[in-house]
Amino acid sequence: MAATRCYDNLGCYESSILHALPQEPTHLRTRYTVSCRGHVDDAVIFATDGKTAMKSKIEKSCFSVDKPIKLLTHGFNGKGTAAWVLSMRDAFLAKEDCNVVVVDWHHGATYPYEQAVANSLLVARQVGNFIRHLELVHGVPPLTVHLIGHSIGAHISGNAGAAVAPSRVARVSGLDPAEPYFDRLDDSLRLDPSDAIFVDVIHTDAETFTGLKGYGSVRRQGHVDFYPNGGVRQPGCISPSDLANLLPDTATYSRSGIACSHSRALYLFIESLNSHSGEDIGKSSGSNTTGTSSVTGSCSMSDAADCQSWEDFESGNCKSCPGKACLLMGYYADKFPAARGSIYLSTTSNAPFCGKDYLVSVQVSPDQGHAFGRLILVLENNTSLLEILDFSRADRHYRSLRTETHVMTIAASVGDALTLDAVFLPGSGLSSLGTTSSLSIERVDVTDLADSNNRWSFCRSDGQVLQAGDDGSKQTLTIC
Repeated sequence: MAATRCYDNLGCYESSILHALPQEPTHLRTRYTVSCRGHVDDAVIFATDGKTAMKSKIEKSCFSVDKPIKLLTHGFNGKGTAAWVLSMRDAFLAKEDCNVVVVDWHHGATYPYEQAVANSLLVARQVGNFIRHLELVHGVPPLTVHLIGHSIGAHISGNAGAAVAPSRVARVSGLDPAEPYFDRLDDSLRLDPSDAIFVDVIHTDAETFTGLKGYGSVRRQGHVDFYPNGGVRQPGCISPSDLANLLPDTATYSRSGIACSHSRALYLFIESLNSHSGEDIGKSSGSNTTGTSSVTGSCSMSDAADCQSWEDFESGNCKSCPGKACLLMGYYADKFPAARGSIYLSTTSNAPFCGKDYLVSVQVSPDQGHAFGRLILVLENNTSLLEILDFSRADRHYRSLRTETHVMTIAASVGDALTLDAVFLPGSGLSSLGTTSSLSIERVDVTDLADSNNRWSFCRSDGQVLQAGDDGSKQTLTIC
């Protein structure tokens, strides 16, 4: 039978909707950690603190009512002291003089998942009450509040923004909002565009949910929804053992295992804080979709204009965004208030995730049998590895004379490459039954999307075959 549970100032909840009821606020122990420039972890405020205690803690802390507020919220099985939370906190404090408040609800974010989903709705009300306290007691306008949340934390951020009504917060940034269970809920119980004046979303893990991947939602949930690399799976998210001898030690983001794509939204947002100066907004030449900006030493992750779908983007037919039309993903997304809709772009596998966009075309050899797996391309010169390209991004079928083309972001100078190594990782499961475990590549063409006259081709020598397997064998193609 359905049950209802109510809490003072936190509303009522029905198990028929949530599959569980939120646990007691005293069990959740939701807390807010306040940090400012020069004062990290300056104060800890509990959601269960009374108005007087909360007021006193805030007044004794570094919190300034005159500075913008960034509220960071983790997701399922996370905590407020997670590495990404601390990295984002520090990046915000370096970027601007602001108050950073970390929402830690880890006591309620643990297994079972259904319980965490139910708890998240109560936590959202708590966060909403905290923002209202800042407004009514300390005179802080909600328009100075920016909520950033990952996974379930994205929905907490959105629901907290909605709970502040009739006031409105300035912005909610949803970083790969969780899909399981939330896809069945009404918009009023999950992140949606009505939660703030501006809602931007980054989707990175919208595969079919399996328990090991597919944690994120593909559904549009903001005023602007970014789909880097299609938003389904991210380049470089490969089992570390598969490329143990190939990936450089600096490829920290590629070495993640479970939830690698789901976590990528975090690092993309952090890099938008760290890598881009902001001084060049509207001044980019638009020559690249994800390109180096006009400010030396910084880069940006921006969209392709006039692109209706990821398939359209992958075909190479989308126009590069011209100058002021370049919409930046992440921190600076709110600098383009007229921007709306779904935005597609490509990134590299590793931080800072930006470079120039190229059309990469792979032609399978005529003597190829049916192979199923994932193709990795490695650009090299005489002395060093230049770039690792997760070409297929997922297991795919390869047959004789097939040509496969993808838009790929490359940070290295393609013109410096003398050879291209192809590594094939055989797939598994029913799709791979009866297939060969080797792949032979005839040629690879790399064309600069901004200037088609800049084109490089890599060809095989007769008899060369790329052998898949644990021995790490590869096929080397040379400039032709």
